[in-house]
Amino acid sequence: TSRELDANLHTHCLAMNMTQRCDGLWRSLSSHGKNDKTHPDNGFREIVYENQHYFGLVYTSTLARKVCELGYDIKIKDRYGNFEIVGLSEEYLEQTSKRRNQILDKLNEKGLSSAKAAEKANLDSRRLKEQVNPEDLLAYWKEEANAHGIDFQTLIDKSNSRQKGEIESFEKLEISPNAVMAIDDAVLQLSSFHTQIKHGDLVRMAFMFARGTIHHDELEAEIDKRFNDKRLEGVASRYYTTHEQICQEKSFVKQFKKGLEGGFICETNQSGIVGDILRKQERVQIIDVRGLTHEAELIESLAQTSEAEGFGAYVLHVGRLQSNRLNDAISRDTTSPWKWIKTLFKPDLVQTVSGFQSRYPQTLNKARKKQDVVIVHDAQKLSYQDLMSLNDLTNASESKLILLNNTRSTEGFCAGSPIKSLKDSGFKAMQSKTDARRAHFDIIETKNTHGKLAEAFVSLSSSERETTQVVALTNKDMESLNNQIRSKLKAEGLISAPSKEACVLATQNLSENQKQHKKFYDVGDLVTFDAYTKDASYFRVVHKSDEGIEVVNKDGVNRILSLEAKENFIVTKTKTLDLSVNDSLAVERNIFLGRAGVIERGKTFVVKEINEAGVVLEYANSLLYFSNDELRDLSLSHNYVRKPSQLTKDASQILVALEGYQVNKNVLGELSEYSSRIKLITNDKERASSQLQKESLSFTIHDVARGKPSQLYRDSALADPVIEKDLAFLTTELSKSNREINPEKIASIAVAFATAKLSQQEAAFEHKTLLSEAMVFAMGKSALPLVEKAIEEKVSSGDLINAGAYWISKGSLIIENNIIENNKNGQNVLPSIARSGQLHALPNTLTQGQKDAIALAATTRDRFTSVQGLAGTGKTTMMQFLQTVASEKGYKVVGLAPMHTSKDELIKVDIDAVTIARFLENDTAYPEKTIFIIDEASMIGNQNYL
Repeated sequence: TSRELDANLHTHCLAMNMTQRCDGLWRSLSSHGKNDKTHPDNGFREIVYENQHYFGLVYTSTLARKVCELGYDIKIKDRYGNFEIVGLSEEYLEQTSKRRNQILDKLNEKGLSSAKAAEKANLDSRRLKEQVNPEDLLAYWKEEANAHGIDFQTLIDKSNSRQKGEIESFEKLEISPNAVMAIDDAVLQLSSFHTQIKHGDLVRMAFMFARGTIHHDELEAEIDKRFNDKRLEGVASRYYTTHEQICQEKSFVKQFKKGLEGGFICETNQSGIVGDILRKQERVQIIDVRGLTHEAELIESLAQTSEAEGFGAYVLHVGRLQSNRLNDAISRDTTSPWKWIKTLFKPDLVQTVSGFQSRYPQTLNKARKKQDVVIVHDAQKLSYQDLMSLNDLTNASESKLILLNNTRSTEGFCAGSPIKSLKDSGFKAMQSKTDARRAHFDIIETKNTHGKLAEAFVSLSSSERETTQVVALTNKDMESLNNQIRSKLKAEGLISAPSKEACVLATQNLSENQKQHKKFYDVGDLVTFDAYTKDASYFRVVHKSDEGIEVVNKDGVNRILSLEAKENFIVTKTKTLDLSVNDSLAVERNIFLGRAGVIERGKTFVVKEINEAGVVLEYANSLLYFSNDELRDLSLSHNYVRKPSQLTKDASQILVALEGYQVNKNVLGELSEYSSRIKLITNDKERASSQLQKESLSFTIHDVARGKPSQLYRDSALADPVIEKDLAFLTTELSKSNREINPEKIASIAVAFATAKLSQQEAAFEHKTLLSEAMVFAMGKSALPLVEKAIEEKVSSGDLINAGAYWISKGSLIIENNIIENNKNGQNVLPSIARSGQLHALPNTLTQGQKDAIALAATTRDRFTSVQGLAGTGKTTMMQFLQTVASEKGYKVVGLAPMHTSKDELIKVDIDAVTIARFLENDTAYPEKTIFIIDEASMIGNQNYL
């Protein structure tokens, strides 16, 4: 029951801290170290939380199927598969959901809505548990049900008379008839946006199409089948990409490789990178740049030089807001009246990619030979389809296609990484010489990042809030921050407590796959036929039937939208927006006011009045009234928080709340485009600081198919060779029952266990320690003399070697001898890094010991060099100066460390470093002239050292 004594079916799952490995051995569950900042998902608990929705779906789907098998009819209530038994009225269900209502009341009281707030409200509002007699409880339930006209026995009798109950699906969900179609639908939906499809996401999406009708095992079997026949590729049970995506990427690369030929050469006198670009014959070129408008001088010079040489110039960006920003930053050459007049007859210099794709083909028919220079900024944000379209258009006009790859910005929202795939296939990128824009970062650590950010924003003065921009990376974070900021603004009296819910257009459109299923349509959705043309017409969804989707326009004209027919239309979803007086709103899509003009996307309103029939909004010192019906045609959102792609103007400062793992130089580089002061609020200051200069990872479809994104993971079944023999013996013997094992055998098992355990920790171990470990294992099952005898047998066989008071395993001794031999063979075999005479310029701030260490490492011809020093004597500083000397001689320096803390210390002094575990498991190829600096070498085990 719940604490309010309502019936509350739930299951407690007890997970013991042990698991059986693939080799049959039992071990404790994987754990996540408190200070491990690099692998947030490595622990068992973290994996469970990461997949909690997936496990919940398996549970709910199984429960729904079993309830139907008992003969009960069920009705699915939402997209997550929660269901109710048919025959229980809404009033009864509401009455028996007392705890839920208490939590909702608590949230409404505080003006909160997030999951975290709901969890807190749950704890704050619950009372102590009480013991109730089961007979009394059942009588109470029956009495409460009878009060709502419900007879449990009648429902039970009906279920007993039926072989199987029926399922009434949620109207947003159209049940797939089998696992094949469910997986088809899921793959189609996910592959539109993700190159890397996680296993859990695939199953969860498939369950949305097949709730209660298909067993979880059927879905898993269908996924396995597709993985085995290569329709899905990647890492089994982890993540996948599709065969279609792989073919698409191969076709993309093949098409662009043709672009390396057939380009024109512009014999310009322009110097620098602009001249290099125009003089190169390659038609398609990639340029790595370091910003958006920060590279305005390069873009403007490239466009003006192209036009001065008689070629057309276009500057493209995928986003409308960013195109407007570029348009304000660059211009054509109008230094003479004649040049100014010529610009009047030219197309816009800066355009969106979609606008260019629509208008450019019309110009191809007007010129017999039209050679242009098409510059695409933030090219890394474009999809494979957009880049292939641009390549076809520029190829038709024999034009150059210059792709500016912004290394200080994020990638787009489409699947894959097209620019990376081109580089991996052999495309060489030129580098812009422009320095990256600098920004000052103020990092604040707190557990409640969203609450802290909302508090910081609301505490600003009115004028400061106008010039401060709050940024979120995800829709979920954006919604949470907007809610928390509005809640605090209400508490301060800065917006009105009374509010109005208005139905407006969302920014979400249905994908092509979703448009084919009526479950994704809702009453009120906007359907636009022949969008973006003069013949565009607008309809609203009013009803869904077996024939299709019924829509009606403002004149009352009805039509049926057939989902099978290939009609040209887009579907825009609606949403509910809570409005208070003095709320700030952002325009998400252009608003056409007839003769009054257009209010462009990105502009803002202030709510001045709300009433039952509509709202009064202030725009540019004018008051505009919109009725409820007119609001339905507007795409609006709260203007307190924006995503990076929605930013429109410079800000005095940016406030952003990020998890430690979300921080990288691409995200922050994109934000620094709009402000030089960024206040970063995070739950992990240490990790965020170390991530500031790290690039975000991107994977091509080929990477995913090869399993490149796999988390580093060691299969513990692949044991250290030193203890492999003991583990094999333990595996065999421990699988037998105790009755099969006599005391002598138990003693042998105990010694094997102790040897394996101690050999994994130390190369040599004391006799008393070996005895202690063995006796603990054999407690009550064997005796000390038998254990001593088992040790003597291992000595006789050569598996244990006596070294006075210590024991050494045979495997440990072999490894140690190999280490010594390798070191001997590595003496006097390499050229020195530098001559001693070249090291006189070492600064006097170094101690003589530090200088001697640098000189030894730089002048020796040995492959291995050791430097010893106590903590705090400046070994890390010494390594930093050694890197400077080595880099000047063309060497790459890589730092290796046994722990993340020591790795981070190397990174702090600008030494590119990884942990030894990461290094050993990666297959990265390093150049011949590479120096590996190993910190804390005394902490490295012999096996890893070898």
